[in-house]
Amino acid sequence: MNRGSGHNEKDEVREAIEAELKNAGRRYRFIPVAPGEIVQACQHAARLAKEHEGVVVGVGGDGTISCAARAALAHDCPLGVIAQGTFNLFARTHGLPLEAAAAARALLHASPEDVQVGLVNQRAFW
Repeated sequence: MNRGSGHNEKDEVREAIEAELKNAGRRYRFIPVAPGEIVQACQHAARLAKEHEGVVVGVGGDGTISCAARAALAHDCPLGVIAQGTFNLFARTHGLPLEAAAAARALLHASPEDVQVGLVNQRAFW
């Protein structure tokens, strides 16, 4: 979860996501993103997701989602998206909810879908 993304109150966003996950009885772990350490946080989250046969979920803007996508590709694990940035281009392109609780609920009921991804200078884009 990148607390620096977008304009929303991050504590409220986290609480909304946690409430949805708890209500669904799902295990989860938030990996905070320290300033300048988005790549390391996403790689760590993807390693944990792969190790526990889970999903890495990027919570942030398009930059955060791009880093999470790159990590998910590197560790061969599924990626979920809860868009919390300014533009949220990935979420808008794929019809994902922009409100955190609605996005978390959508993830809980989603089926995996293939998304075409490209890499330019080791950065993922869609």
